[in-house]
Amino acid sequence: MVYCRLFVSKTIFIYFCKVKKKKEISSSKFIEKLLLRISGNKKTILWSAILSLILLVLTYFYNNLPLFTGENLVELAASEWLKETIFGEHDELKDSVLLINVSYDKQLTGIYTTQQEKVADIDGNDAIGNTEITDREKLYKLLSALKGKNYKYIFLDIAFSNNLAATPVDDKLFKLIEGMERIVVAYDRRNAGVKGLVDSVKMWPKVGCVNYKSTIAETNFKRLRLIQGGMASMPLKVYQELDSQDVCKHGIIYTSNSHLCYNSIFVDFPFEIEGNNPHDYYRYLSRELGHYDVEDSVTVANDCDNRYVVIGDIENDLHDTYAGMQPGSILMYNAYQHIKKGYHLVRLMYAVSFFLLYFFISFLILKRMNLLYKIPLIKKSKSDLIHFLVDMVGYGIILLIVAVVVHIFCHRSISIFLPTLYFSIMKFIVNLKHSKAVKK
Repeated sequence: MVYCRLFVSKTIFIYFCKVKKKKEISSSKFIEKLLLRISGNKKTILWSAILSLILLVLTYFYNNLPLFTGENLVELAASEWLKETIFGEHDELKDSVLLINVSYDKQLTGIYTTQQEKVADIDGNDAIGNTEITDREKLYKLLSALKGKNYKYIFLDIAFSNNLAATPVDDKLFKLIEGMERIVVAYDRRNAGVKGLVDSVKMWPKVGCVNYKSTIAETNFKRLRLIQGGMASMPLKVYQELDSQDVCKHGIIYTSNSHLCYNSIFVDFPFEIEGNNPHDYYRYLSRELGHYDVEDSVTVANDCDNRYVVIGDIENDLHDTYAGMQPGSILMYNAYQHIKKGYHLVRLMYAVSFFLLYFFISFLILKRMNLLYKIPLIKKSKSDLIHFLVDMVGYGIILLIVAVVVHIFCHRSISIFLPTLYFSIMKFIVNLKHSKAVKK
């Protein structure tokens, strides 16, 4: 019995030694083959790396444009739905913010077209008409109740236009805002250069830009610039004061806390009101609506305790986004959450991952490998245009899948237009050079 055990043990030992030796031989052969392949493709590997690096740099500048850069709204809406399905709704965002709607609290005031007309009015001429603005008496009462309370920050998404006539409460309202801590006031850069209400008081340290660019074809919200004409946007202003962080411009690149970053960001909407009853989220200024008593300082203190306070017009200040029509105040609040979590930063792993993806695609192109060309109809076609379009579709599908994954897990939106066009042109040039070489 003892001899049998010894025999079995010896047999097992010899077997494992042989297996280990085979593995070592196969591993060494694999490494040897890999080195041979690398040695035989040095030029292709080098060019793939150079072309990938160029594309990586181009995509940084392209995705940093303030205008629409090719994001697919359908893809974004679908990936947002998948993200909610995987991670669930962001209820913590809803719980951490107090939303105050000023849609139903308006007053009439005189409006002028230019500063010159305003000066003329002082000489006895009439203003060109009246316009509705937020009731400043009620706004003053609300901010008075908020002053000194334990709120996180106030987003006052109400622009005090420069071409409006003053109201009796303006002086004390502006003086109150000047003396408040942790508050940012919306500023429309289209009024820049026209001296008016905002300029007449010392409120400049409190203002943040709320503008975004659009085109004739794309008028809805796409991207928000954090620095606009040397001024901080509303979310960046909050980031500077509340998180002691900033975004700095260095020529054509931007950094944040010594990290390369984007100045133009595509804002996610983990918190939105589209399709929901606004009354479930918003309080109102008007006492007659029965929703909020701005003179009840105890209620205000309880409601705003350790929460962000967002004040805006939910009915009129709406922007078309991939999440539907959203108030500008929600847009600014979400933009702040976006940069607070560092989604505007270009992380090293993020850059390396895209470099490897671009390298792999570039290598396949330079080696003239493409599965789509196995399809008989495409293989037989001699049309360069058809091949170019087929390449664009193929690379577009691959990059679309990558974009969805990136949006779900990295909370970023990337434009697939530039890399798709880049790879398609690269493939066209490679095929053209090959065709010329064959003809020779």
